[in-house]
Amino acid sequence: MNISSLIQSADKMLSVLKQKSIVIVANVQSKSHNYKFNVVDANPIEKFTDKEFKEIIDALDLLNLNYQVYFCELDFINHILNSKTNLNNIVVLNFARNGIKEGKKSLIPAFCDLLGIRYTSSNAATQSLCRNKFVYNKYLKQLGVKVPDTYVLYPTRKWFNNIPPKWTDEKVIVKPIAESGSIGISSEISKFKDIDISKILFINNQSMLFQEFIEGIEIECAFFIHNDDLIILPPIQLNTNNYILDEKSSMFNNYSFKMYKGPAVNIIFTLVKTIVQALGITNYGRIDFRINDKNEVFLFDVATMPYICNHSSVVFAMECQGYSKSDIYKIILTDKLT
Repeated sequence: MNISSLIQSADKMLSVLKQKSIVIVANVQSKSHNYKFNVVDANPIEKFTDKEFKEIIDALDLLNLNYQVYFCELDFINHILNSKTNLNNIVVLNFARNGIKEGKKSLIPAFCDLLGIRYTSSNAATQSLCRNKFVYNKYLKQLGVKVPDTYVLYPTRKWFNNIPPKWTDEKVIVKPIAESGSIGISSEISKFKDIDISKILFINNQSMLFQEFIEGIEIECAFFIHNDDLIILPPIQLNTNNYILDEKSSMFNNYSFKMYKGPAVNIIFTLVKTIVQALGITNYGRIDFRINDKNEVFLFDVATMPYICNHSSVVFAMECQGYSKSDIYKIILTDKLT
């Protein structure tokens, strides 16, 4: 199945989708304030801005869908538990990501699976697995996926397995082990010997990942999964003013995209297929890579719930083929009806 046939399949299911109640669970910077519950908030970078959330609503309005919105996961759960809602009539558009631990994106999928409610995104196990960059890197390396040389520093300032890196002049990236949105990533790529371990800041008391920096270009490759068919979108090259997409650039969307037409396209497609199957990703997602000057492709990151906004590579890849954000939402929502 290609993207054109996927759109046609989604179009056929659109009338059924319009009969469902779409429940959006999303964290928005100006709205996700919790008065009933004491929730540990995620970093604001991980929440939608008003502009980003309006883009979601505008795209859904073009599909003429019936929807309601919950800005706090627990408000949604509380409503389901204390109402007589027909659970078979609900499809949850899941963007929930509040909290600070590896399982932060797992709450809504776990709750929905418990009650048999349809939802977009991957299940709780996959969501948690894909939050821990060290674990999935080590796992995928065993399956033949090239990953940067990686070490973990605990908040106690001890190394995993008590084995420190053997690097000296090698450039490394330092980032939290379980964050997204480039949180904690600096644009300054230092040599390992120049990093003062005693001054490392542990965000939310989580371990820090020390990862070999792969000189080259960064690629984002999105995909959809429909009836076990994997439909991979064209790889997109990320352009920034720095070596890497750091926290500041991510926050202010200070980057641009272009289609990647280099010699590693087929390698990327093969790797996406391997990674998606190995991690159990469903519905949709995005895999990020770094490609060096030898055209070697290294896994860089995994996104199980990438943003679907104007500044996202998912939207860019679709628009390059003549499709829109509404088409994306139509695909991921109708997938839950099959």
